[in-house]
Amino acid sequence: MKYGKNVLKFYEFIYSDNSSKISETSDSHSIMFHIDGKLLAFRVKDIIAPTFLINYWLPKFDGKPIFYSQINHSTPLGLIYSITLPISFSGTIAINKFNNMSRNSPDFIIGNPIFYSAIVEKKININSVKYCIMPFFDPKIEDVFNKYTKIPLIMGRSDQYTLTTHMNPFDDIRKGSLGLPLNYVECTVGKENQLVVRTPYLPVIYENGEKKEYEWYDTHFMVKIIDNYYYAF
Repeated sequence: MKYGKNVLKFYEFIYSDNSSKISETSDSHSIMFHIDGKLLAFRVKDIIAPTFLINYWLPKFDGKPIFYSQINHSTPLGLIYSITLPISFSGTIAINKFNNMSRNSPDFIIGNPIFYSAIVEKKININSVKYCIMPFFDPKIEDVFNKYTKIPLIMGRSDQYTLTTHMNPFDDIRKGSLGLPLNYVECTVGKENQLVVRTPYLPVIYENGEKKEYEWYDTHFMVKIIDNYYYAF
């Protein structure tokens, strides 16, 4: 029942033009995830608001698009890309085995680099797909996939702590790029060219009984900036 109420709140948030109120949204409930031996505690808005931002960066469709996502829904990114993002489009979530992905004729497919590599290797039929989303940076897989199909691949930069911080706009994809910082994501480049980010949606992290909260989070990922787009250094 609590989950159902949260979904209802999410619908109200998406369709009531609350983009200007994202930073004001508050909720006392937390969603917990065990990742790499750590306990991550996200507020409900830490999942809802990034979903809204990702939705804003993606193309819109008439009707209700079908989503196929390979990302494990029991992780923070999986909850966003496999559940709340399709809901934000009033879309349908296709649940099929990998080899039967095309059975539901998805409009969006979402996955990690291994997922897209397997599509190429096994020559999976994705003719119905209009856009592919890979929220994890891997320019080698991007190159291989772009040689396999002309379907646009929207690449970004994500991890389970900072969620998605960068994404290529669907109408201006720059090859080999992490993309641009999402709204409300602040970035700086450290002395060793490492990407350091600050977002309103960082979780509280519990490790070995110790509570950790970050204002700025060092991703340890080396970057350079060209025309406001971020690239691997």
